[in-house]
Amino acid sequence: MGQPLHIICEQASDHMGLLTNGIAFLALVVAVLVGYHTIQLQIVAAIQSQLTNKAKEANKYIVEKDQRFPMETHNVSAIVSSILHAGYILDLQFSTYKFFLIKRKKQQFIDLFYLELHTSVGEYIQRNQLELVLNDTTLASIIKEQLNDCHNFLKYSNLRFRYASSYPKP
Repeated sequence: MGQPLHIICEQASDHMGLLTNGIAFLALVVAVLVGYHTIQLQIVAAIQSQLTNKAKEANKYIVEKDQRFPMETHNVSAIVSSILHAGYILDLQFSTYKFFLIKRKKQQFIDLFYLELHTSVGEYIQRNQLELVLNDTTLASIIKEQLNDCHNFLKYSNLRFRYASSYPKP
């Protein structure tokens, strides 16, 4: 007739062990992938939040009365400092979490940051010309250099200078 029942049960038990190990391995792979993507999304959300906060910080110096870019030295310095800090944050996050940001591009985050900036800030940065009259030439050169750094940071945005097409390109 066939094999005795205890031999059939042993063979089935061997196959069940392989099946159980296969399912356990598959569950482990799924858990690792889910964990990776969860951490990745948390990092992306944290970066986006930090950049949004820096854009809001820059926007708070806009002249409320007529919604224009301020010409006071301390306000311009605060705006360009916020933009530069956003760039530093982005560089730091990408160097710290490069394993989790492999498929992400800095340009996408810069686009988000640029969208959060007030349009007058984007126009001013696009012109890349220091329009302040400063008695202190040292301060003027520092702010001009910072303005140029802001321009270089925002030039990677696909949305850059979206409202400033009438201004000549530097």
